[in-house]
Formats: sequence, structure tokens, C-alpha cells
Amino acid sequence: MQLTTPATWENFRDTFLRPGLPANYAILGSPSASILVDRGAAALHLRIPLGKQHSLSSIEPLAAIRVRTILDGAPALEISTGNSLLFQQFYGFALDVLDRVQKHAVDPIAAVADSVSDWRALLETARRLGPEAELGLFGELHVLQGLLAFRPYDALASWTGPHREQHDFRVGEVELEVKATRRLRRIHMISNLAQLVPSPGRRLVLVSLQFESAGAGYGLSLSELVEELRTAAAPIAGGRAHLDRKLGLAGYFDEDAAHYTQRLALRTDARMIPIDDDFPAIRRDSIETLLGAEGAQRIGAVKYELDVEGLGRTFKSADLVGGCGVAP
Repeated sequence: MQLTTPATWENFRDTFLRPGLPANYAILGSPSASILVDRGAAALHLRIPLGKQHSLSSIEPLAAIRVRTILDGAPALEISTGNSLLFQQFYGFALDVLDRVQKHAVDPIAAVADSVSDWRALLETARRLGPEAELGLFGELHVLQGLLAFRPYDALASWTGPHREQHDFRVGEVELEVKATRRLRRIHMISNLAQLVPSPGRRLVLVSLQFESAGAGYGLSLSELVEELRTAAAPIAGGRAHLDRKLGLAGYFDEDAAHYTQRLALRTDARMIPIDDDFPAIRRDSIETLLGAEGAQRIGAVKYELDVEGLGRTFKSADLVGGCGVAP
């Protein structure tokens, strides 16, 4: 697709990111440039042609942004990020670079160097996980730790959350949706109508985790849990590299480890709750039953709190062997 006027962030997100397909968004000008989207919206790349190879020594590095020159038929400058938490900021950064290059005839290398200087604080701050995202990732890694103990050779592949899949884990025919809370009751935030709907031909289980602040010398911080997982993944061929790639996609970077100091421990036993037709969830079909097909089409995003106190059964890591032991 080629456009002379850059799309708004909302249009770019809806058109190029949400479908999950590889895309090339070409922005006409002099020189022309492209924003490339990887399959599954795994990464964004800004690519600008160069007249010849240039040194990048004038560009100060950013931890979550990669800058390099490539040969794409002719020399080109490529700026990339695989951190989905930065996509909106990266898109604004990319348009700022293009504005300098196309409208003000600034050399691409100089334009990137100037934009990095202006955007550094926002890009580095936005990269860090917020409290809710930190807790969510901690919950997923807690489950991944159990998988590595009992299913070491396919545990990392089963962690689908970082790839923006519909659910967090896929273990055989069972999908796991992991929810973590620090409340006294098992109250979880459901962020969309598809979150509690299984993929075709699969069964879905909600894993409910309640955490609390741990005392000194007890529990784990997010960065400490990451290191334990790296140790567990090390004996697997390519395991450490595979884990680190997924951590990056999930928004975790070692440069930010010092910011994740809150140590957590389970408040109660984890619970495993099968999602069936009787489970109290808001789904698209239930809205259609209530409002009719035409009325349901007028309902967009739905976000709600769900209390699952007393539902399901105690979850143990050994349940992850043999498809989670959930009865069909």
C-alpha cells in the first residue's frame, strides 16, 4: 500500500498490525520510504534508501531500537523494534524521521541521530513494563516455570502469549489463559470478547493466580524469576536464546531489570478452571442473544472484571503433563 499522507496511529494499527500479516506500508516522497510489519506483528522496521553506505557512529544506541544499514538491491537504512510496547512510540518516531528527510531534505543518518536525541526519554520510558503488564508477565512466567519442569523440550514453544496469539499457552489440544491478581479475591480483568473463547478444535482453561508482596528473602522479583527460567532453559538446545527472544517480544529487557524489584509469592494455591458453556463469561454470541445480530454489531470493545472465587480446582505443575489433565 502506498500513501502520500502518513496514516494516523489508529489507522496504521488497525490496517497493518491487527491482521497479523506481513505488510509493506510505503510512504511516497523524496526519497520514498517503507514501514514494514513482520508476520504476527512481531516487529516494525522503517527502511529508507541511501545513496551509498554510511557510518552509523553518529547515532547513539537505544536498547530496544536497532539501527543498521542493509543492501536491499541498493543501500538502505533500517530502524527496527521487536518490542510491541513501543510500537506506537516507534511509529511516531518513524514519521518524525521521515518528516526531516522528505520535507526538510535532512540526510537520513543525521535525521535518525536528531530524532533519537529528541525521542530518547519517551522511548526508554515507554519500553518498561507498567505494574499491570509486569504482574501479567510474572504470572505467565510462573506457569512457564512449571512447564519447563515437566515438559522441558516443548515448554518454550507452548508459550504463545508473546506472539500475540489469542491465549497465553497451547499445550497439546489445551489452551491456557493465565490471569494474575493481587486482590484478596480471585477477580481478574477480561480485556476482550475473545479472551475466554477457545480456538477451534481446542479446549480452554483459565489459570487463576493470586500473588502477594513477599517479605525480605522470600519470593521472587520478575528479574529473579527470569534468571531462574534461564537456568532451567540452559540444558535445552537453543533454549536460552529461544527464551530470550520471547522475553523481548513480551517487553522484558535486561537493561530494565533494576526497575523490577517487587518480590511476589503466591497468596493461595493456583486454580485451574475449565471454560465451558456454563462458565460466566461475556461472549459475542451472548450479546447477540441479548441484543440481536444488528444490536450486537454496534458493540465494540468490551472489558470487564470477573470473579472466579471458588471455581475450578487446585492447579499443580504436574497437571501440565498429558494435556493439563482437564476432563473433556
